[in-house]
Amino acid sequence: DDVTNFFKSANDTLSGIKDAATADAALPKLKELDTNADGLKKAFGLVPEAGKAAVKTALAEGITKLKELIAKITALPGVGDKIKPVVDSLMAKLNGITG
Repeated sequence: DDVTNFFKSANDTLSGIKDAATADAALPKLKELDTNADGLKKAFGLVPEAGKAAVKTALAEGITKLKELIAKITALPGVGDKIKPVVDSLMAKLNGITG
């Protein structure tokens, strides 16, 4: 549930970015998501071995969708420079969760 809710929130936040103004408005939520990714890593460490494969699959699917969305959004005029540092940090954390 944590993984599903995290990716839903991330997708909702990123999907709301249409221009520089909405990118500015989304920054606090993106920073919160970046912080929450640390919690996901801790939670993943607590998942029993038997359940880790399912969590890794959910993470991989979510990461793939986020990458596509981020690529599209950062290409918008005035958006990439604003959100790139936060989304780069977020993606690095997500990619590092499963080791």
